[in-house]
Amino acid sequence: MDDSDYSLESFVWRVELPHRAKVTEGYYEPGDEDGDREFSNGEVLEVRRLICPFVDLTFRHPSNDEESTITVSTRNQDLRFRVLTEKEAHGLATSKIFCDVREVIERWPNAIKSLTDHFVKVPGSESSRITRGEELRLIRVINDGDAAGVRLELKSRSSNKLIQLPAEFAGSFYELEDPKSYSLQELVDVARVERFLRLDLSEVNERPQIRGLPRDFDGLLTMKKPQVLVEIARVLVRETTDEEYTGQPILCPINCDIKLTPREVAYMPLPFENFPLESLGKVCKERLPFVARLVSWNEETAILQNHMTRPGDDLVVYSHTSVDKILAHCGKRYFLIPVYHRGCFKRAGKSKKDQVEVELGSLESKTFPCEVRYSNTSEYHNTIDDHLPLKEKLIFDQFVKAEPCVVVSKLFGDVIGGGYHLPLRTKIRVQPAEWRGERLSRDPPTKFSTYDDSVEEIPIGLYEEILERG
Repeated sequence: MDDSDYSLESFVWRVELPHRAKVTEGYYEPGDEDGDREFSNGEVLEVRRLICPFVDLTFRHPSNDEESTITVSTRNQDLRFRVLTEKEAHGLATSKIFCDVREVIERWPNAIKSLTDHFVKVPGSESSRITRGEELRLIRVINDGDAAGVRLELKSRSSNKLIQLPAEFAGSFYELEDPKSYSLQELVDVARVERFLRLDLSEVNERPQIRGLPRDFDGLLTMKKPQVLVEIARVLVRETTDEEYTGQPILCPINCDIKLTPREVAYMPLPFENFPLESLGKVCKERLPFVARLVSWNEETAILQNHMTRPGDDLVVYSHTSVDKILAHCGKRYFLIPVYHRGCFKRAGKSKKDQVEVELGSLESKTFPCEVRYSNTSEYHNTIDDHLPLKEKLIFDQFVKAEPCVVVSKLFGDVIGGGYHLPLRTKIRVQPAEWRGERLSRDPPTKFSTYDDSVEEIPIGLYEEILERG
């Protein structure tokens, strides 16, 4: 980290929070009688976390076509929305074209397709080759102040590999439709940009009621750019002991006009060095549940991707468990399918009599290998991360008994997300982290993510390793 001055907004995107900073250019807010948002040069602040409790949604009222605005809490995780492309939202003939990576970052479509071949060299990382027609899903922006500068990290749909593109890279991409649904909290966490939305009712038994929205509304919703708040606490010194302590937390708008420079001393020295996820049980066996920060990764799986989990995010780790899965392949694509997957699989027999539905949990070792076809019972599963081949035969190769996992939930600020099962083999490194929210329950979450049963597409190396283990 260099000694440059940053605006508050730049600081929170560049620095892993929580972190201490020194004010280099102060700010006074007229009318702030308590002085809560008055900052003086040289003052030390503890910049803790980002909070976005509400978002504004606008729509055209069906009765009179007048534009109305409603404010909706991001804590309501039962509300799910599809993100619409400009083509879908406005009935355009063609998709939005992006001419460089910086424009992609600013607009943040969830998925894009390359219109040309690209060869990219990023300092300090492997060269990346993108082919014409390749589908890519946006993962995160990397802005750590090194020689490589600001980069966009994406995941290739064809190779499952992570690719980094410099922000100044002049490519040619167009926006892809995204069939996946998101909560408002997830949308805010992914990118603070304006979105075109439609309520997703495919996974609900009863239509959710949103205050101010007509009961049967099924039209276009526009989510305005979220107004993000930053939780800050002043670092004070006791006169008698010179001991440092923190004052009461303050919520500041992210565009508060102050300048900051990072301090080398972070907010709280963490008790352990970072360690691989697979050694989690050995390091923290007596401390479950606890909060861990994902500090780095060597891979990005559909499991992490579906749950908006990236380096810098905090996870509640509840317990150790295991999941039975089916190892499968189709051509040169390889999959692990949880036995509680909600899709429908039928044997690929020649006659209709032979095409019986397969119960994944009841398959025995003697039934492998077997040919099946995937009959998608819900459009929910036909996503860019979980679309098994619908028209081709899928080979069930092996029953994978009790793959070791941990039950985790992602933290969105002070909100605990839905639970999901994360395999211990996932190549990430984690580190115990400070938690300021409510007391953690020792019981596993009762509400699991709607994507917890998603298929994981795996590389050929892992596929062969599992086959060899038998």
